[in-house]
Amino acid sequence: MRATLAIVFAATGIALLPAPAQASFCQPNYSCTSTYYSDASHTEVVGRYSVDCRGTVSETGTRTPYSTYNAYLCGHGVG
Repeated sequence: MRATLAIVFAATGIALLPAPAQASFCQPNYSCTSTYYSDASHTEVVGRYSVDCRGTVSETGTRTPYSTYNAYLCGHGVG
C-alpha cells in the first residue's frame, strides 16, 4: 500500500509537506495581530495572538471564534 501511494504521489506531483505556521497567519515583513472576544458583540477581549516584525510570537488569553485580524507593513511606524 505504501509503495502504491508513493507512486501515485510521485506520478501526480503531489507533495504532502507541512506549511510554516507563520505563513498562514502573517506575511513576511508584516506585524500581525488577532484579537479574540468572548462573543459576537466584540466587547470583551479574552485573548490575543501576534507576530511582530522580527517574527516574535506573543500569545495571551484564549482563542475563540470571535476575532478581528490586523496586519501592518513593517517599517511604517510599526515595530
